This record gives sequence, structure tokens and C-alpha cells, in this order.
Amino acid sequence: MQLKPGLTHDRIFVRHSTADGILTVFVSGPVTSEFLIQYAENHLDLWADQSSILWDLRDMIFIHFDVQTYWSVPEVFSKVHAARKTGKTALLLDSEDFQLGELLVEFTELYKSPIKHSVFTSIAKAKNWLNSE
Repeated sequence: MQLKPGLTHDRIFVRHSTADGILTVFVSGPVTSEFLIQYAENHLDLWADQSSILWDLRDMIFIHFDVQTYWSVPEVFSKVHAARKTGKTALLLDSEDFQLGELLVEFTELYKSPIKHSVFTSIAKAKNWLNSE
């Protein structure tokens, strides 16, 4: 995994914004599966009323993602989906992390989530998909 130029790689930054009916969660820095799990569980109230969520992970560095991650992260996100009940989630990743995103989506779908998921490398395409019927 490459370090992304111009980023501070020793801190995790997470921020949220809402525009055009889409909650965007920006994540940057080195992130472990444990951090994602804890973050999702601690913010269930944030997701509850959101039908469209965009996870912008282009500046995130995946740390210690292994086979167990592919089961534990989707399991926790199934709790998020239970709080939401319906909607769409888009993962926005760099091209080198695209396959990781696709694997996470495939494992999440095994939990029979009512939430639709897709992975993108273009923010415009992600937003178009989130705004489509």
C-alpha cells in the first residue's frame, strides 16, 4: 500500500458535511478496521435519518485489513443499515483501493442489507448514483 503524497500519515481526520441530501463522510489518514468499527458504532444516530451516504475514502490509508476485516466491518455496518432501513451508500476510493471497496461491498451484501452499495473513483458519478432513483 502506497502512502499518498501530501497527506499527514500519522493522524486520522474525519469530518461530515451534508449537501443536496447527501451526508458525506470524509476520512483521511491511516485507518484500521478497528477504528472503522468503533466509529460506526459510536455514530449510529448520525446515520439513522440519512438515505444517501457518501464515504469519501480517497485520502484514507488502509492499515491491517485482512480476511477478518472483511467479515467484521460488514457485520458492524449491518447495525448501521438496521438504523437506516433504506437508502444508498457510495464508497469513493482511489483506483488502487477500488478492489478493496468492491470486496467490502460484496461481504456487506451477504448480510442481506436493505441498503444499496456501490464503489466509485469519481465523485460526480457517486453523487449521480446516490441521487438516482
